Amino acid sequence: MSVQYSYTHAAKRLISDAVVLWVSGARETAVHLAGLSAECALKSVLVGLGLVPVGTDGQIVTRSLRLHIDKLFGQFQTLLQGHQGAAYAALLPTPVPQPFHDWLVDHRYVADRQFLPHTFERWMWAAIVISKILSEAERKVPREAQ
Repeated sequence: MSVQYSYTHAAKRLISDAVVLWVSGARETAVHLAGLSAECALKSVLVGLGLVPVGTDGQIVTRSLRLHIDKLFGQFQTLLQGHQGAAYAALLPTPVPQPFHDWLVDHRYVADRQFLPHTFERWMWAAIVISKILSEAERKVPREAQ
């Protein structure tokens, strides 16, 4: 079976689920999904701006750009430099180090209560900010959001 990729749809679905889980107290899973949502949102912007090639299925073709948010955050800023989408990079959260520097996709395996609450809050806040960047991009460059 062939599937069609939509980073936009995935980003929206994941942040919505993350918020529901956050409110219910399932913080570990909420921030895991929030990180994945932020990753999909940034990929959607890159695809929408035509800065990364995608296959007929919508998936990013370049394997080196199939990064998780801990690495993609900085790469996003680099890819947008000097392009029409540079304004989106300027909207990113700017704490130093970047907000997802310590987020890992492998955190899905961690036991409960392994992280400090402020770490969870930072990841969740950054994902929500990035979801708003995606909404802004959709209004201006809706190509990927099909």
